Amino acid sequence: MVRRLQRANESPSDCLGHASRQGEIRLRRLKAGDSLEHLTGMLHRAYSRLGEMGIPCSCVTQTTETTRQRVASGDCFVAVSGEHIVGTVTVYAPEAASDSRHYRDARVASVRQLGVDPHIQGKGVGTALLHLAEHWARRRGYARLALDTPEPAGHLVDYYRCLGFRVVETLKFSCRPYRSVVFEKPLRHHAAAYRCPLSPSGKLRGYATPPIQCRYIRPRTGSVRASPCHHLWPPGNPLKLYCHRC
Repeated sequence: MVRRLQRANESPSDCLGHASRQGEIRLRRLKAGDSLEHLTGMLHRAYSRLGEMGIPCSCVTQTTETTRQRVASGDCFVAVSGEHIVGTVTVYAPEAASDSRHYRDARVASVRQLGVDPHIQGKGVGTALLHLAEHWARRRGYARLALDTPEPAGHLVDYYRCLGFRVVETLKFSCRPYRSVVFEKPLRHHAAAYRCPLSPSGKLRGYATPPIQCRYIRPRTGSVRASPCHHLWPPGNPLKLYCHRC
């Protein structure tokens, strides 16, 4: 049975899941007590396939200090199973000094350092983290969400396209020895778009009892309405992602 997750001292972005039982995933902000060494090690594992392909992406070998600097310059979220960090994403405001004109655009937020531990890749955690990033950007009034991936990583190019991102630029960043593909995705700003960030299609899939209360925020008025969410996703998957509230 799924327990109701309504806590008055939690903001909508602080906790977006439940991890009291083994195999469940919680999405939350990185905390001061979280180990950056463990986060860095998870990123090394998550990006090991790129390393094996000969793509020298920074996350393949970056130091703990580099991880510290990158999470400090954005808003970092993690996926947690029990006490272990198994995924992460960091969302950034526009960067005036970026080589990419899209990252410099004041209407565009961007995603970096998206990674999921290999043993749970393919189970929806990365998609959930990206939807959380979209929710973060939408609530702050950004019109689009951008990200990039190495051009030779065809599997990642296909993945982002399947999630609704479109290629807007191909360039070589000055700090990287390879060319990168920059993607963007438009963010809808109306009430119908404010659905659970753990649902890739925006539709509630699967059912659990009792329902968890999702809170949808109306973008124009800022008013909040509670709505029952019987969300258990992906259905039939041993990895259970329970939404908390939007």
